[in-house]
Amino acid sequence: RRAALLAYFGESAAPCGNCDVCRHPVELVEATEDARNAVRAVLATRQIYGARYIVDLLRGQKTDRAAQAGHDRLPVFGTGAGLAMREWRSLVRQLVAADLLRIDVAGYRSLKATAKGRALLEPGGSFRRRADARPGRGRKARTPALPPADAAPRGGGDAALLDALKRVRLDIARARSVPAYVVFHDRTIEDMARRRPRTRAAFAAVHGVGEAKLREFAEPFLAAIAAHEAAPEAAAAETRGAGAGS
Repeated sequence: RRAALLAYFGESAAPCGNCDVCRHPVELVEATEDARNAVRAVLATRQIYGARYIVDLLRGQKTDRAAQAGHDRLPVFGTGAGLAMREWRSLVRQLVAADLLRIDVAGYRSLKATAKGRALLEPGGSFRRRADARPGRGRKARTPALPPADAAPRGGGDAALLDALKRVRLDIARARSVPAYVVFHDRTIEDMARRRPRTRAAFAAVHGVGEAKLREFAEPFLAAIAAHEAAPEAAAAETRGAGAGS
C-alpha cells in the first residue's frame, strides 16, 4: 500500500513488509492477454476515452458512439466478452495501480498507456491480476446468493456464540500481531453467529469470507461453532484453545 500511495505522487518505494497486502498477499491469476487487450484498446482509440468506454469496447458493446467512431470494427472489439463488467472495471483499476495505464484527470479522465503498458505488448511481457471476489459480494448487491442448506440463518444469533467467535478472532489476531478486524470485521462475526455454518461450503457463504480467509480461518471458527452446538455452556473455554491452535 505504501508503494501504491507514493506512486500516485510520483515517488517509488519497495514493499513495506508491514501492511496487510505485504503480510497476507492476495491470490493472483494470469491475465496477460486481457491486460494487453486493454492497452491495445486504449492505443487504438487514440487515448482520449475513459475506462467505461474502453470496457464497453472490450466487451463488444455495440453502442452508437462506438459505431460512429468506427471502433466496432477494431480488432480488439469484443476480445474481452468473456469477462463481466465488474471484472473489467477491477482489471482496469489494477492496471492503473500497476502503472500500465494512467488516468488523465485534466483530460476528462481519459486513459493513457504508460511506457510500462506499451512494454507489456512486447514478447515476454506478463501481468497477473488480483482474483475477483465472488459474484453477489459487490457494493450494489442487495440480495445475497442463497447459502447452502446447512447455513440457513437461525434467528438473530446467540450472544454466547458471538462472544466465543470473537475470542477465536482475538486469539488469531494476537498470534499474528494484527488488529482483530484484519481477521474478520464485526459484521462477518455477527453473520457467522447468525448462520452457524457447519461445513466449509457453508462458511464460504458468510459475509466477508473470501477464498483466502476460507483457507486460513475456516477450521478454528467451525470448531468453535461445533463446540457451541455440542455444549454451549462449555464453548467459551473450548474455543480459546481452537483459536490459539490455529
